[in-house]
Order: sequence, then structure tokens, then C-alpha cells
Amino acid sequence: MCCLSRSRCPSRTLNHLTDRIRSRRKQHRSRWRRLDPGRQELLVLADLRNGDTDTRLAAGFAVGVPAAWRYVQEAVAVLAAAADDPATAMRRIRLPAYAICDGTLIPIDRVADQ
Repeated sequence: MCCLSRSRCPSRTLNHLTDRIRSRRKQHRSRWRRLDPGRQELLVLADLRNGDTDTRLAAGFAVGVPAAWRYVQEAVAVLAAAADDPATAMRRIRLPAYAICDGTLIPIDRVADQ
């Protein structure tokens, strides 16, 4: 994922996740949801890009905190199901001259919880 706003992210990236969410909902015959797949995708991008808390996501998208958490978990599961297994990924990155591995560090304060 590359961005947070629709104006800065390639439409191909946005449509990929939105289409996968839409397919999953159809496959599972999902009930009505407060957020359509496009809005869910933006919520997930906000979570993955900024590490926003479920409370902030819920307030920003006018859903409950448990719903925000479920939306993120559902989309992450959809993306994980589409990902290559580690052996296939390693075979694919041997071919080009380089590979880019991206990781996001999200600041947390677990010491305060104790």
C-alpha cells in the first residue's frame, strides 16, 4: 500500500483491494454493511499506513470500534490469502537484480500499560 488518499494512490492499487473485498462479501453472502467496499478499503489504508487506533478509525468513518477492528481484520485476511507463500516469493525475488522489502514501524507505548 502506498498512500492514504485516493488522489495520491494509483487507482490500480485501490481497485485491487476493493475488488477483493467485494468478491469476499459476495462469496460469503455477507449481510448489509455500514461501509461499502471502497470506504472499507480507505479505512484499512488509514490503519496500515498511519497505524491509527481503532477508536480514531471508528470516529473518522462513523462506525463502532468493534466494526472498525473487523473491517481491518477482514481486509488483512483477504490480502494475506492473495499473497504468495514464502517459497514462491523467494523464487520470484531471485530473478530480478534487487528486491524491496517494506516494513512499517509503528510507535507503541506498551510500558505505560504495565
